[in-house]
Amino acid sequence: MDKGSSEAIPTKRTFGPFEFESNSRSLRKRGVRLKLQRQPAQILQALLEDPGKTVSRSDLHSLLWPKDTFVDLDQGLNVAIRKLRDALDDSADRPSYVATETGIGYRFIAPVVSDTGGPLSEPPEKSVPPPAAAPKPHPNWKNWARIAIPVCSTGVFLLTFVLLRFRASRPETLQAVISFPAGLHLVTNGENAGLALSPDGRTVAFSAVGVNGQPMLWLRRLDSLNPAPVPGTETGAFPFWSPDGGKLGFFTDRELRRVDLSTGRVSRVCAVESARGAAWASDGDIVFAPSTHTVIYKIGANGGKPIPLTHLDGEKFTTHRWPSLLPDGKHFVYLAASHDKPEPAALFLGSLDGSPERFIAEADTNAIAVPGALLLLSGGKLLMQGFNQSTATLDFGATVVAEGVDYDSGLWLAAVAISGDSLLFRKRPETGSQQTISWFDAGGKRLTDAGTPGTYREVALAPNGRDVAVVCGDPNVNLCIVGPNGAVTNVANTPIVGSPAWSLDSSSIAYSVHDSKGIRIEMKKLAIEEPVRVLSHSAVPLSFNPDGRHLLALRGNERQGRGFGLSVLDLRTSVETEYLPPVPGFVQVSAQFSPDGRWVAYSSQESGADAVYVTSFPRPSLKYRVSPGYANSPRWRGDGRELYFLGGNRTITAVTVSRHGEELLFGAPRALFRPPIFPSPWDRNSWDVSRDGSKFVVNTIRTSDSSLVIATNWRQ
Repeated sequence: MDKGSSEAIPTKRTFGPFEFESNSRSLRKRGVRLKLQRQPAQILQALLEDPGKTVSRSDLHSLLWPKDTFVDLDQGLNVAIRKLRDALDDSADRPSYVATETGIGYRFIAPVVSDTGGPLSEPPEKSVPPPAAAPKPHPNWKNWARIAIPVCSTGVFLLTFVLLRFRASRPETLQAVISFPAGLHLVTNGENAGLALSPDGRTVAFSAVGVNGQPMLWLRRLDSLNPAPVPGTETGAFPFWSPDGGKLGFFTDRELRRVDLSTGRVSRVCAVESARGAAWASDGDIVFAPSTHTVIYKIGANGGKPIPLTHLDGEKFTTHRWPSLLPDGKHFVYLAASHDKPEPAALFLGSLDGSPERFIAEADTNAIAVPGALLLLSGGKLLMQGFNQSTATLDFGATVVAEGVDYDSGLWLAAVAISGDSLLFRKRPETGSQQTISWFDAGGKRLTDAGTPGTYREVALAPNGRDVAVVCGDPNVNLCIVGPNGAVTNVANTPIVGSPAWSLDSSSIAYSVHDSKGIRIEMKKLAIEEPVRVLSHSAVPLSFNPDGRHLLALRGNERQGRGFGLSVLDLRTSVETEYLPPVPGFVQVSAQFSPDGRWVAYSSQESGADAVYVTSFPRPSLKYRVSPGYANSPRWRGDGRELYFLGGNRTITAVTVSRHGEELLFGAPRALFRPPIFPSPWDRNSWDVSRDGSKFVVNTIRTSDSSLVIATNWRQ
């Protein structure tokens, strides 16, 4: 067989919940693309050429490595087969897909359906070994405990207390489920994720959204049923503990902060921008990734000047993130990944003294360092693999610690926390699709769903009232259009996109692209094949003026601090002018032209908290504050006589608008309904309103299980 051949089999093969596309060598599970490295994908392709037929090890050697490659072929093949089985959630002992013919090779044993719909193979029954008879449990209380858990919340409390109290006398690995009160939505994915165990393993810090819709950090002792919020940590994410357990570090979207848990005092450490993880060293330094496109830094816990610890190879990787300290307190392991290149993510060993980093291995997500080993996630399985720090190498053997572990593939982050002999993780949902684009009337009645459930982050309703633009996909984030018939069409197959904005005639759409080169605005015509037009760099599109000539954009201004302002781009001349200057330290997050183009409604934190304002255009000479309290993401009704926004408690709120001469008059805000919308900060971009104000389209989040699994003595 020819190395790398993609013509040997037709395009698609389906087996179980999986679909393999040979030309791109992409593997999907229930429509969600999985990360499959090159060699495991080549093996899968070879096995699917003729399911049921044994492919010899020597043939696979020839497929994977040229003749002049000097490697341990058998050992390399074993590693590639293991990675393939991990991706398929398969087992060598009781295989469902890849069976080993001892000393000969491998066979694909599951039924395979071709892209034409016909069966490609019907494997003989003897291909799948019969399940082994389960051993009869001994009638003692240890086996009963394995069967009895997980249990209800009260039982979990008692069991968890017993595990913590008597772990020294119970060396067996035991698991229990930790449930959370109704109305508290645990967040382990996205920008507000967070999960961390205290150094003594008795308290978990986590991010959650309460009934007020505000994400913040919470604490729960594992011997208690009642979690408590941590005041001053609103919008907090990615918490991490001080070595003594007395303080908690965390990130907002703009700052690295710490809170003293004994006094409640919150202190600023330094500025960040969409940070990606941190660890608190015993010498008082904090090792952290301050942005999505930076190296790893260290800084004193009381502040100071950040010092870079790693070097970013822009040719291969665009981000360093998720540092985890090794037990020696002098080294850390971190993840290097690329936003827009096919290079697989990789783990590196770094040092607090700034010594050159060393490559460890390829990886799907972050790694957590424990004495003598690293914990890595592969295909939903949490693996413990021996780690030699002096050589920066992993042992070839790995132990499965837990299965079905949740992770955010877009952030390369596993929902796992470890401290001593306590392991905490969140189970991955059976389906990866957790969002639905839904229509509501003005009273909050759910009318219908647009398209099928999927992974969505933002919505924008076209002026025609039929098409909905959504940011879709995981881990490959694209721009999609959901049509009136429910069909979903990809529009922009670029690395990471967002902020869709429709032209007035619904024929074109502008969006932001985020890749290794930074952020830019692109515009694409939907009905005709035409090259994508790049409108601006370092800006995000917000709204087209009805004149069809001007585009409102969000732009940062490095000379005036970390604030963002509004600019206006002339589409004819490509000239961009400042409209509202940035407010240092605060963010103007959304804005929209009025239907007549004479006003701009926008939300800003210029007064210290999110509020909605309206100002005149083209010169902001008149200005009104519309919302008396917290509010964001304003939307105009098609006739300009009503303005909508997300008010307190994430409630869609309406305000009437009338004119008195050249000025505007605003009525009292009235609450319409509170949709099951995405948590902040995604909520502000996750809804829109029809031109007549009668219907609202919302990216709704399904109710998911807000529980965690705790395992003790997990290394046994």
